[in-house]
Amino acid sequence: MFSGMERGKFKPGAIAVLIVDQDYVVHECHLMKGISILSKFNEVSKYKGVHLGELLLDINEEISQIKNKKKMPTFAKALQQAAENAMLTISKNKVSTV
Repeated sequence: MFSGMERGKFKPGAIAVLIVDQDYVVHECHLMKGISILSKFNEVSKYKGVHLGELLLDINEEISQIKNKKKMPTFAKALQQAAENAMLTISKNKVSTV
C-alpha cells in the first residue's frame, strides 16, 4: 500500500492510495480530493489492473498538456507521488545483495 499527498493553498488538496503487488500491477486505486475534511475516498477503476509504468505515463501525458505547471491538478501530483513511491520501494526490495 502506497500513498501520495498534495496540498493546495488556495485550491483543493488530494490524497492518493495505491495497492500494488510485486509485479508493479495496481490492484486498487483510491483518490480523495477536496477542501473539506468531509471529503471521501473514491475508487478510480481506470487504473485497476494497470502496470505502474503505464499509470505514470498516463499522468505525465496529462501533465504535459498543461502549459502552466502551477495550475497542475493536485490529484495528478498525488497519484504521481504514490506511483513513484511504489516503484522505488518495490525495486529496492527486489535488489539482491549477493
